[in-house]
Amino acid sequence: MDFLRHVKNILHTYWIGFVCLIYQVLWRPKELKDLQQHNGCVAIVTGGDGDIGMETVRALCRHGMHVIIGVKEETNGQSVEAAIKATCPFAKLDCLPLDLASFASIQKFVQQFKAKGLPLHVLVNNAGIMHAPFAPTASSSGSLESHLGINYLGHFVLTRLLLDMLKRSGTKERCARIVNVSSAVHAISTIDSIKEIQFSKFYCPYGAYGQSKLAVTLGTYELDRRLRDAEFPITVNCLHPGLADTNLFRHLSPVLQPVKNLCAWLGFMWTPSQGARTPVFLSLSEEVEHTSGKYFDNCQAVPSSPSSYDVRLQKELWNWSCEITQLPCDIQDEINIHYT
Repeated sequence: MDFLRHVKNILHTYWIGFVCLIYQVLWRPKELKDLQQHNGCVAIVTGGDGDIGMETVRALCRHGMHVIIGVKEETNGQSVEAAIKATCPFAKLDCLPLDLASFASIQKFVQQFKAKGLPLHVLVNNAGIMHAPFAPTASSSGSLESHLGINYLGHFVLTRLLLDMLKRSGTKERCARIVNVSSAVHAISTIDSIKEIQFSKFYCPYGAYGQSKLAVTLGTYELDRRLRDAEFPITVNCLHPGLADTNLFRHLSPVLQPVKNLCAWLGFMWTPSQGARTPVFLSLSEEVEHTSGKYFDNCQAVPSSPSSYDVRLQKELWNWSCEITQLPCDIQDEINIHYT
């Protein structure tokens, strides 16, 4: 049964990839126009040393934002800073170490950011891994698979620890924004119960990636509901960045790498800059000033998978996430925890 699920996940993933390629051939990425300057505003971008992440940082800097980049390797941050300032000399950016597989590292990142005394207007949860070999995250003493731990739960903790700053920085006229990078591949996953959220017997990297992105989408909708109920001046949306030629494909089978390279060469795959357009749109555009709880593709709100709208599952995932991370379920409760 597990083997058949493994095969199904692989076939479903490549089918979605094929559909995305056809879409991208027929409809080019939306051009970003009339984006206002956001001088004095501050953003955090995780994975800012990656392809789409770096292009997102570059665009935010060009529009006057002070950007804090969360990077796992400090040397990568330095090279990104140099590359961005080469094309945007007046860019305001800082790099802080951030390992999303470690709750302690996430908390230290938040403490270092808060010590700067800056507001926070935009949080872009961009970092992630795809189709990686099985590896437990350090933050969970080996109990969490790395796709789920990094792509979803690490960003869950980061968002919760920064929520108070986003709340103070947002206003009714101009909300603070949370932008979660999901994927069209979330559609391969269906979860009947949170008990199924970990692959316990037969690990499938394709299924694990899809499941982590479904969790991102479910979590976005549940957080939106809680932000509205608490009347926080914060919006939260998630997105598919498009099928872009990035380093995320480093774990792709060597047999398929030439196919991927050919698709990129023919222009079927988007460039990292084109893949960054939807995150940038959701971070800066006045068109989505009070839009929240939506899933975007190519800068347009579109339906996500049927499973992602399961309210029972959204709440169950939220409660499970709070239990794993030892955070209060109520976003208005004070957080008193020290991760080690």
